[in-house]
Amino acid sequence: MTDQLSNNLLEDATVLPGDAISFLLPSGREVRLMDVVLDVPSPLGRAVRFRFLSTALAQEKPEAAALFTDMEYLCNRYALAKSEEVSPDAEQIVISLSAAPLAFGQASDDIAQYFEAFSRQGQTCEWDAF
Repeated sequence: MTDQLSNNLLEDATVLPGDAISFLLPSGREVRLMDVVLDVPSPLGRAVRFRFLSTALAQEKPEAAALFTDMEYLCNRYALAKSEEVSPDAEQIVISLSAAPLAFGQASDDIAQYFEAFSRQGQTCEWDAF
């Protein structure tokens, strides 16, 4: 059942390639935009997902607070404005950080992935608990 649900989510998704933009985050970690995934249902409606790569995550065990600060930074400083451009009707913005490239919807026990969801509140991102 889970595989069928996952396949249905992927069928509706549109994946836009990353634009090679790199960001230096408040933690000092550097990330690169892998891609943007549009038209995926979320608990709040439609979501736009910004998937970032940070190979440093493979060697470190990041603190939860620092990860959250980094993802909130990415949402407010990049994803909020970009989501208005690529998916203005999306109700939710999801930021993910991955230690290695993975296809959307793919999981790996060997590759660290972190996710946070936000909703648009005017010109800021407000955290949505999963």
